[in-house]
Amino acid sequence: MSKDFKPQDYFRYKKLGTRWQKPRGKQSKLRKSKKGAGKMPSIGRRSPRKFRGLERGFIKATVVKSVGDMNSVKDGAVIISSSLGKRKAAEIAVIAQQRNIRLLNMKSADAAKRRHEEILKKKEKKFTNKEKAKAEKKEEEAKTESKEETNRDKQNERKHSDLTKS
Repeated sequence: MSKDFKPQDYFRYKKLGTRWQKPRGKQSKLRKSKKGAGKMPSIGRRSPRKFRGLERGFIKATVVKSVGDMNSVKDGAVIISSSLGKRKAAEIAVIAQQRNIRLLNMKSADAAKRRHEEILKKKEKKFTNKEKAKAEKKEEEAKTESKEETNRDKQNERKHSDLTKS
């Protein structure tokens, strides 16, 4: 339904929301189509036949529920299903961008792309942090080995000096 058609007293009761509900009251001004009571759907309000079912003037939009569904889409427009996660939505957005297919819910796709990139950056940071930790560990081991070697050299020198003295 259009956003123009709102239920009677939607502004008074929050639970009604803005989805359409047919007025059923005996004295309802909206049901009787009185002026100023609000808009009510009727036969004359329907959109022209050539524009019905089209999404923002495009060819019928295809709802994509998986990455595999993008293979069947050749051109036109795509809507990413709301049940998809951010990672797969980002993958679909990248594929659509490569194939010049328009995404109609681009906001969610952009958010998914950004989130996916953040996740990848975090993984890279973790990976680099692990490498840094390994490198530091190797440096510490090398330092301890060099200390041990110097200690051994000193002990050998002492032994050698003791032997030469006696």
